[in-house]
Amino acid sequence: MTTVFCLVYFEALILQDGGLSEARFLIPIGGMLLGNSLGGTIIAVALFYNDLRRNENRYVSGLSFGAQRTEALLPYFRTALKSALMPSLGNVAVMGIVFLPGGLMTGQLIAGLSPMIAITYQIALMLAIYTSRTICVTIAIILTSYVSFDEFGMLKKEIFIGK
Repeated sequence: MTTVFCLVYFEALILQDGGLSEARFLIPIGGMLLGNSLGGTIIAVALFYNDLRRNENRYVSGLSFGAQRTEALLPYFRTALKSALMPSLGNVAVMGIVFLPGGLMTGQLIAGLSPMIAITYQIALMLAIYTSRTICVTIAIILTSYVSFDEFGMLKKEIFIGK
């Protein structure tokens, strides 16, 4: 869902040529947004629950001292979000210096498009990827937390396979 919103934003406001329904724009840009968001979400959700299970005593202590479930989960959420966003942030930080971005910019340069326009599109795409990944990770952790905890805020052990 989030990827769709970022894709619509990118297509409507950045490309500005009505290419929203054209497969030549929709498929590659949508694939980049979806692939990066999925990778970040997998990293974040796995890290969130692994960290929570490893430090369950600290989480339970927070609950016993009167913290709401969201307050007690906040440190684990921050760690998971930071870890999921580091690859995207690293790519944005070194873009053009060490890292020549993939498909979009290179394809436009080879096709003969102006380097300034290609760079503009690439910066917009990197920001869209970062935004999409951030929102997807946040929503995934929030949604999984609804089924992962009981009414007392305790982590359900039966949702983990093999543990």
